[in-house]
Amino acid sequence: MILPSLVGAADICIDWENNTEPEIKISEADLTKEAAYKAQKAIGELIESGKFEWYQPKNLQKIIYGYLLKKRALNAIELRGNKEIKSLHDVKRFCHFIIEDAFYYGRS
Repeated sequence: MILPSLVGAADICIDWENNTEPEIKISEADLTKEAAYKAQKAIGELIESGKFEWYQPKNLQKIIYGYLLKKRALNAIELRGNKEIKSLHDVKRFCHFIIEDAFYYGRS
């Protein structure tokens, strides 16, 4: 596997099977620092207005949490190098998130 040296440079979980429907899937590329900050700002706006669809806060939280997991996984990969990254705890946690939880509820 190619060592992703920057967040978003390459898919970390490319070797993991992901059966999420493409139209609701949150991809690794969606989980950027900019997207996390944008989601944080949007959550603040939801708090201020009190107006939201039930799925909006959940989707925004997934972007923030997914980015944080991705960053942690990339840090672990950098420390280990590209050897046996699938066995790294932080990579496993991130890939589990990508496979099990990285999908949008409704669309915001």
